[in-house]
Amino acid sequence: MERLFVKNHLYLWIVIVLILVKELEGCLEKEKLGLLNLKTFLISNSTSTYNNLPSWDDNSDVDCCSWERVKCNHTKGHVMDLLLGGVTFPTNTTDVWLLNFSYFLPFNHLVHLDLSANYFDGWVEIEGNFITILFPVSV
Repeated sequence: MERLFVKNHLYLWIVIVLILVKELEGCLEKEKLGLLNLKTFLISNSTSTYNNLPSWDDNSDVDCCSWERVKCNHTKGHVMDLLLGGVTFPTNTTDVWLLNFSYFLPFNHLVHLDLSANYFDGWVEIEGNFITILFPVSV
């Protein structure tokens, strides 16, 4: 009887470990695709001669939590921080460049977002079926 009890507990521990390993696989596919879409947007208006965000690659074997400027929750794999300050240089300073916040919809657990020094002129806010274009006020 005692042997059966130990055997059942061993199976229970194996199941728990398998569940935990599954949880620690890395970033979510939805968030990885969101990061790749965000990269495409950020470099679309950049005159930088170097490859912006080179570690952000579509290679399916790479965990996006290991990408530069991305920090994740280590237990669930959700993107928590995006440190994107200074990743773009404007192509034409006379054009208006608006940040579309819909690029951040995949990141439900985002806590910190740094977009400083990216030369955005304003942003597009999406609320229901309405789009509002907002420009910062200079004092």
